[in-house]
Amino acid sequence: MSTPENAKGPGNPRARASLYGMGALYLAYLYYKIAAPFLTGDPYGPTGLQFAMGTVILGGGAVAVGALAWRQYKAPLPEEEDGGEEDGEE
Repeated sequence: MSTPENAKGPGNPRARASLYGMGALYLAYLYYKIAAPFLTGDPYGPTGLQFAMGTVILGGGAVAVGALAWRQYKAPLPEEEDGGEEDGEE
């Protein structure tokens, strides 16, 4: 495929970090939905094994995706190219 000459560059570089952050919040919400009935002693809540698996999968996933989002958010923004002169060189 050919790319048009006037193609725009990527949009906001922190957009991916915000999407990952929303994913981390959603995984944390799903973990809360599993943990709340277990911790309150609901007889129809998850068993101990289900709670442990939810902690490892959902809790660990939320932490990992959240850390990835934070790392991408804190990454330096790419320099915009002027295409012109540079300082100090003649």
